[in-house]
Amino acid sequence: MAANSFPGRPRRVVEHWTSDGEHFHFRYDFNACTTWITDALGRKATVHYNADFRVVASTDFGGEHYQIELDTYGNMTALTLPDSNVIALKYDGYSRLIEETDPLGRKTLYQHHLLTTLVKQVDYPDGSTWKVTYDSQGNLLTETDALGHTTQYLNSNDGLPHTIVDATGKSKYLWWNALAQVEHFQDCSGKSTFYRYNDRSHLVAITNALDQTTALTRKPNGEVLHFEHPDGSTERLTYNAFGQVMTHTDGKGQTTRLSRTARGLPSSRQDAKGQRIRYEYDPALRLTALVNENNAAYRFRYDTSDRLIEEQRIDNLTRRISYNLGGHLTRVDEIGYCEQAERLLRHTAFERDTIGRVLAKLNADARQDYTYDDGDRLLSIARLPTAHGKTLGVNPETLGFTYDLLGRLIKETTPQGVLCYDYDPLSNVTTLTLPTGQLLNHLYYGSGHLHQINLDGQLIQRHRTRGPAP
Repeated sequence: MAANSFPGRPRRVVEHWTSDGEHFHFRYDFNACTTWITDALGRKATVHYNADFRVVASTDFGGEHYQIELDTYGNMTALTLPDSNVIALKYDGYSRLIEETDPLGRKTLYQHHLLTTLVKQVDYPDGSTWKVTYDSQGNLLTETDALGHTTQYLNSNDGLPHTIVDATGKSKYLWWNALAQVEHFQDCSGKSTFYRYNDRSHLVAITNALDQTTALTRKPNGEVLHFEHPDGSTERLTYNAFGQVMTHTDGKGQTTRLSRTARGLPSSRQDAKGQRIRYEYDPALRLTALVNENNAAYRFRYDTSDRLIEEQRIDNLTRRISYNLGGHLTRVDEIGYCEQAERLLRHTAFERDTIGRVLAKLNADARQDYTYDDGDRLLSIARLPTAHGKTLGVNPETLGFTYDLLGRLIKETTPQGVLCYDYDPLSNVTTLTLPTGQLLNHLYYGSGHLHQINLDGQLIQRHRTRGPAP
């Protein structure tokens, strides 16, 4: 690493390099508040900052330009993305974020607890609201979801929760040691799990509700040397001097071995059968090839923004990938060869909206259109076959999806009928109403342990339980 000093200015790094190929050069213009960076591939990036040395604009190695607007307190009020989309942010008098507006104009609103930075309410663009309450020490007391289901937290004097009461009124309990590590957890069915730690505070044993123990043997620095499972099987790990895994031996005694570069990246992997895969990288440390024991290789190419643009597979298939200014996938070209060496082509294009959601997928067989709600949840997929697709038997089809305020899927509409979902307050599926009108019921005990599945009352599956249910 090299550094220069300028009269009246602190020393600045002008060159940085590593033994495994990284190499950066830096140039500065203090009057223009600009820094230029050149990497080992010759790519250039630029950073602009203001008089307070806060970044206000940058151009990445791939040419993507970002513009940042700041208020007088240094809070970012707007971020202009490479595709000219803008994210706007507002703050209160204490520099706490209170409003975020995405490129579609949708607003997410935030409220805070007293004068702290703790968020107490979030109002989402789809109309849903999440709320929490805190005590005077800032400890979480309640959490209420968009449907009004509330979870309560009872805390000890040190602020650690000892009881959690879920939305159905059932309780879970926690016991902690002096270092705020969970030693004992009891679910609402009265089943307990115990955790044991060594004198270095590393977890060394877990005993479940069936009194089955998984033990961990560790090095003094915490690295796990082996796991002893309740069935008597053992997993073993070895490490290099930098704490990186070099071998893993499973419960059957089968060992996988890794070799690594000086940077710690895997350079080869050998499985229990002796089959080896070699990893190759470019000077920017991007994976460029996976080579198997027969010297057949998957090869990868990237653009100047480090995005994958080409994949060459061992089956002679080549995939080429294109992106828009926002970095979203817009096209995949697949080029392959059949047994007669005939060249085969397949193209898939993607149309996207301002924030990158897929609006349409097009290929030679069909066009598929997608719609979304204000929570970015998929509402419908409509397939319209092309003339070529019709010759292959592709038919028009529309799928519809409906959600509740928690984002849970409550209805699927297909040409075969409607499938409906009902949930309990803990978001466990309780009933599936099939297109035939039959009811597939799920019965639970405790806070979500599946006990039974029946179809219109006729038993399909029963799960054995141990211990009482509350």
